[in-house]
Amino acid sequence: MTPIKRNKNPAGDFKKSVVRIDLDDWKRLDAIKTKYKFKSIYEIMQYLVGAFLRVADPEHEENDDPIPDEITEMFSDFAQAERQFNYSKPKRALPQHVKDEKNGQLRFKF
Repeated sequence: MTPIKRNKNPAGDFKKSVVRIDLDDWKRLDAIKTKYKFKSIYEIMQYLVGAFLRVADPEHEENDDPIPDEITEMFSDFAQAERQFNYSKPKRALPQHVKDEKNGQLRFKF
């Protein structure tokens, strides 16, 4: 598989996208990372985003290599999908004194 050349601007006009997944999915990705010798789970996610963009937005794709049918089929049903995603909203950080009170520590009042 030829690497996808994406970095047009070496200075880096990039945005960060964080993905929250459950522990079981993370363990599966970690096993895939080891099996296929990826450097990180982050690298797997980059490949997945690249594959999706090639199928979902082919007009802006610079890579002229044909897209394998398996990848096209993998994303073909998502346009009409009504799939429910299990999204876990990140919890805001509690102040330390609230954490202490929940753990049974008393707060001194001056």
